[in-house]
Formats: sequence, structure tokens, C-alpha cells
Amino acid sequence: MKEHLGACNLFYDKKSITIKPLYSPTLTLENIRQTKQRIYLSATFGHTEQTSRTIGVSDKIDYIKLDSNREPTGGRHYLLFPIINNQNENQIEKYANLLTEVIPIKTKAVILTKNNRDRDLFNALLPNSFKKFDISHIQDFYNSEDGIIVLSNRYDGLDFEEDLSHLLVLSDIALATNLQERFLSSRINARILYREQIQTRIIQAIGRASRSEQDYSVVIILGTDLQNQLQSHNKVSPFPKMIQAEINTGIQLSSNIENSDNPSVNLSKVIESLTSRNKTAIEKVEKQINEELSLLNDDKNQPDYLEKLNRSAKYELKCNYDLWNNNYDEAFVNAEKAVHELSDDIKLLGYRAFWLYLAAYSAYEIFQKTQDPIDKKKCIRCIAEMHSASQYTPWFGKVIVPEFSESTNANESNFLDDSLSLLFENIETSLFSGNLKKTKLKYRKDVTKTLEKLKVEPDSKSNGKNGKIFEQGFQELGRLLGYRSENTVQDSAPDPWWFIDDTKVVVSECEHIPTKYVRQAAGHKEWLMKNNIPGIGKDTSIITVFISNQTKLKSDARTFADNIYYLNQDALYKFAVSATNTMAELITELSERNDISWRDYAKRKMVEKNVTPSDLLKLIEKEKLSELPS
Repeated sequence: MKEHLGACNLFYDKKSITIKPLYSPTLTLENIRQTKQRIYLSATFGHTEQTSRTIGVSDKIDYIKLDSNREPTGGRHYLLFPIINNQNENQIEKYANLLTEVIPIKTKAVILTKNNRDRDLFNALLPNSFKKFDISHIQDFYNSEDGIIVLSNRYDGLDFEEDLSHLLVLSDIALATNLQERFLSSRINARILYREQIQTRIIQAIGRASRSEQDYSVVIILGTDLQNQLQSHNKVSPFPKMIQAEINTGIQLSSNIENSDNPSVNLSKVIESLTSRNKTAIEKVEKQINEELSLLNDDKNQPDYLEKLNRSAKYELKCNYDLWNNNYDEAFVNAEKAVHELSDDIKLLGYRAFWLYLAAYSAYEIFQKTQDPIDKKKCIRCIAEMHSASQYTPWFGKVIVPEFSESTNANESNFLDDSLSLLFENIETSLFSGNLKKTKLKYRKDVTKTLEKLKVEPDSKSNGKNGKIFEQGFQELGRLLGYRSENTVQDSAPDPWWFIDDTKVVVSECEHIPTKYVRQAAGHKEWLMKNNIPGIGKDTSIITVFISNQTKLKSDARTFADNIYYLNQDALYKFAVSATNTMAELITELSERNDISWRDYAKRKMVEKNVTPSDLLKLIEKEKLSELPS
């Protein structure tokens, strides 16, 4: 690749660096390009031409399909979704403890993890009362009557058919397998590009221990990402109908277990009865699966964006080869054609922005050779369009061409889009930290508790107790609305502060209004600057607000009231009710991370209800403390 670095992208995270062209230039290899016939085997031929992207071949591929009576079947899957709280804390330890409780000692089970670290943790944490095997002793596992084998990232290519194992545990699954996939999925919000790949990975993972029509397996889904993926109707609806029915049955069965008096005991009984083929248990679950199957329709209509991705693929691949061969004129033409095919669909906005970036890069390389002002304008136009398409990936919309900075930086940072994107990321991180259904229910309960705390009046009669309760409610409100909300117990320190975006912080004083508290509030900005609070620097705009139920200011307090805003407690409470109701309504519709269509809907709804970060700042900056009457 050293001769073609200009055609490569560089992706990096804390642990690794990847340098590669967007797609492998497979046809530059003579022994592949000169063949008379090529046969590609893939489990992910689908509607987006993603396999063509992966193998770097834009030629028309003739698909060979099995006759309907020869299509492979995967046996029966009995899925279970145990709910584990606080999954971010010692996640694998919680999984291992649960499995120790619910898996029969004399059984054969396969545990699949997404990396070696998780595999090693499982092996260390599972008690020695289980026979434990690893990949180097897989034949011993095959021959053993009981035991557990823990394998890392073996979601395909390794089968445990028939009596080799009827119990499968998926601790989680890597929905993105490399840095490029992770970048496009999470940073550019283009996970739909990998929709079919992810679907196939999950189906393959679920089927590791049931490989024929007569085979069966109990599949315990532990990982939160995988649970949330399988409990999302939008994500599961493209799956084969039978697997959809199995998933829906598993969700209902798991809900019944969770709502029982002793979930872990009941889960253990269900696992034992299903793995041992208890007639009563099997008949009951089979009946439920058939009922769920009868409710599913045969609608196979594909979303429009899949066809757009299909049409775009050939131009993307042509551009990829043009960049590899330093043919920037053709690369620009094909990148623009890809951009055109990706237009007019909100779900493709992030991926379209990425291709505008590649078009801008091609135009930039052309200009370096020609120095033609027309080519410079092409680059500037593509950068401007990229900024426009990056409203839900604001960091990407700030990319500029240094030499053209006076032109390409014309679109200044949009505060509303920047602050909303940060807010949405925080909301999604919080909700997807555990089982989505449960975190949504918890959100509504937390809203009720927080609003009660915001009703408490922080006056002098309670000796500070009410003030602490209100202060706690204000901090919780920030978190519920998606702001990074922090507090400290240090003397003379501020009450909670919220990060509105990366440049603005609101710091509060929640009290009645004697002079000493006004004096304290006047020093909050300096306190935050001096105490090295992460995210606060010399360029941070710090807005100080005094929140109180009192409406008058003593004369001797005016000396300290400059540059402090006043927010009446009742006005805050009304905003809190409207904002939390709006957010609760929005998260009802949330089913996946980085969904641009959801973010667009959420933005429009928040603007309509006047609960955006901009509206919050207007409320806070409406009245100055010094303007209160004496």
C-alpha cells in the first residue's frame, strides 16, 4: 500500500490504527482479474450490494439460489433474554454469576464472547464445579458428557450440532468488526450500510448449536447491545419469519420470568425443562411460537434507502479504484454520482456527507495539479454541502481544507445542532447502557421522582435540608434531559452545573437570596476555572444562574449580583415538566443508537415544544438577579 497511501483512509482509536483503502482493490491482482470465471460464497448477498463493496468487485454478479425445497433450515431456537441491571459495572462478572445460578452442573454449554478478554474473564469467574474447556481441547468437549466451552469471536464456522450442545450463551456480539465499520456506524451514523451483515452475524450466532431441521438449542442472550438489537421491531422485521416468531416468544417468556417472585430460580427451571425436552414445557413454547408466526405477514417490501445503497455501490467502487490509480478526475465524477444516488433520504445523510468528503478530496487533488479556480470551487462546494449534510454529526461538519479556510469555514458552528447532537448522544448512551425496555421504564420513574424534588422550596426554614433535595433534583433534571450534569459537596462550591455543549456551561446556586449566597454565586465561575473541571477551559462560556422561589433582592446583595441571572423556581418547574414529558415521548420511539431519522424527529419535536438547549438558555438569561426589586 505504500505506493497508494493517497487512496487510503486512516482510522484510529485508543488501542489501534488502521490504514486502508475504503474497499479492497481486489481486481488489481492479476490472478483474480484475468480469471474466466469467479465464484463468490457469502452469507450476506442482499439488497445493498455490500458484498460487492467488501470484495471490491463492481461487475454484475449472477446470483445462484437454492430451490425453495433445498433451502437450509436451522432447527428450533428457544431464546431467553435475562435482564441484568447496571451492566456497565463488572459486566462479565454479573454474567458469570447468573450462569452459575441458572445452568445445570451436568449439562453441555457453549459460551460465545466477542473478544479474548471476555473469554478469559468467563473462564476465571465460572466455578470449577463446571468442567471447563477451551478451543485447544474442543475434541475433548465433543466427547465429554458435560462441561462448558468458552470461545472468542466464533459466531460462524464452528458447529455444535445435535447432542454436542443444546445450550448456547451469547455474552455479546461485535456488531462492527473493524475500525472502519465502527467509524461509519457510530461516527458517521451509517450503520444501515451494515444492516444485512449484522443481521447475518446474529442469525449465524444464534444457530451455532442447532444445525439441522430436527436440532434444537436454548439460546441465552446476555449482551445489552444484542438484546436491544433483537428486541427492536425495526431490526428484527427483516429476519426470516420463523426466527422472528422465536424471538417474540423468547421476549414474552423472559418477561414472564422477570416478573415472577424469583426470576433466577424460574430461569433455571425453564432452561432445564427446555434443554431436557420436557414435554409440557416444549408444547407450551411451541404453541406460543406458532401463534406468533401466524401474526406475521409476508410483506417483503424493502425500504427505499436500500435501493439507493444498491445503486450507489457501483460508483463507490469505481471511485475507489480511481483513487487507487491516482485518477482524480474520474474519482470526482464517480464520487458525485454516488452522492446523487444517496440523496433525498434522511437515513443516508451521514453516509452522503462522507462521500461528499471524498468528492472534496478528489477535487482538492485535481486543484493541486491544475491550480484552476474552477477546480478549487468544486472542492469548496463539496465541503459546503458536506457541512450541510452533517447536521447530526457536527464534528464532521467542521472539517475544513486549511488552504481554503477563508472559504470552507464560512459555515460557522451551529449551536443548536451541536448542542442537540451532544444531548442525543448522552441520552442514547444512558438508555442503551442496559436493556432498552427496562431503561425506558426507569426513565419515566426517575422523571416522577425528580419533579417531586423540584417542587421542594429551598428556603431558610428547613435548615438547608430542602435546598439539598432541590439541588439533587436539579442535577438529576440535567441528566434526564441529556446534559452532562455534575455537582460537588465541597464548601463554598457551586450547586449543580450543566454542560449545554462543549463551549457553554450553566452553573447554579439553588437557595433563598441572602447576601452570603449571592456572594458565593459570584465566585462560582472562578471556582470552576480553578478546580480543573474536565471539559472547562479558558474559552468556556460559564453562565451563572440563581434559582430561587424568592422574588426580592436585599440592597447589600446587589454589589455581588452583576453577571448573575435569576430563574424563578416555578418557571424552572414548568420547563422541567414540558421538557421531560417531551423527552419521555421521544425515547418511546427510540430503538437504536445513532439513528439520524430519530434525531431529526426529536429535533423537530423539541423545537415545537420550546425545550431545546437554545430555549433553556433563553429561559435562564431572561432576567438578571440585579434587576429584582428590593
